[in-house]
Amino acid sequence: MAKQDPTTPNAVGLPSCTVSSPAVQAVEWWMIIDKKNKLELHRLELLSSDTGATIMSKLKAKYELAKQRQRWWSSAPVIERATVSPYCVGDAEAQDYPREVLIETSKPHPVLTKAFQRPGVVRSTARFLALNSDFDVGQGADRAGGSRHAIYVKVGVHLPTLYVVFAMELLVAVIAGILLGFLSGTAAVGLATTGTVSQ
Repeated sequence: MAKQDPTTPNAVGLPSCTVSSPAVQAVEWWMIIDKKNKLELHRLELLSSDTGATIMSKLKAKYELAKQRQRWWSSAPVIERATVSPYCVGDAEAQDYPREVLIETSKPHPVLTKAFQRPGVVRSTARFLALNSDFDVGQGADRAGGSRHAIYVKVGVHLPTLYVVFAMELLVAVIAGILLGFLSGTAAVGLATTGTVSQ
């Protein structure tokens, strides 16, 4: 029988085993959601062992819980890399989430947007946290209150939907005007109806 290393802990009666992977650590990201014309900062708890798909699924689940009811004209969420103003950072240990913040800059992140919509795309990315280390609250900036990065889930107006609604409203107004003008035998009534319906 092989000699056992006395420094290796093991349970009584169980063979010893060595674990070569590093310990799983807690990682914290910030996520910003536009809610009632306020930018709310939320905390996203992750593990260092999380894959890209797991992280994006957690992000999406947190967003679904925190978002307000979407309007019918809203577009699909877009992920942006935002720089949170140092005036709003405060004490990271305070745990006062959600809280209102200001953003200095934000830039669209097309890769994370696609991963947010379809988390399975990044399922095999083992280095997902390392590739996005600037979002890690513990590493993202110096402890002296410098600016930090956060994921900004932005929802805008879906212009094609508004164009379709406007075109349908215009079509209904024209058809109503033609129909009433034809039935009354007067073009003035038809034009007045078209103008009234489209307002």
